[in-house]
Amino acid sequence: MPKMVCAKDGYELYPEKNGVYEIVFADFGPYQIYRADLWRCSGCGAEILAGFAPQAIFEIEHDGFKECLEKVKLERHYPNYGRAGEYKPK
Repeated sequence: MPKMVCAKDGYELYPEKNGVYEIVFADFGPYQIYRADLWRCSGCGAEILAGFAPQAIFEIEHDGFKECLEKVKLERHYPNYGRAGEYKPK
């Protein structure tokens, strides 16, 4: 993993939690689930997700996607609404 430094205050980021979930949205709603690592700035507390798996662990066309999505929502998860929130639900 590359060294990461906060652009805001210059402090190094450190791994806060490994294996959090990212839910990817499209205009029709959630469609992919990834695992990633949560990193936090030791200065300002900014958080980023990094270290994604190369492929989604679950996709909408897989049987059981809705059930998996509901389980993921019970754990620590983060939404991905695309660039500038282009798919953010209203």
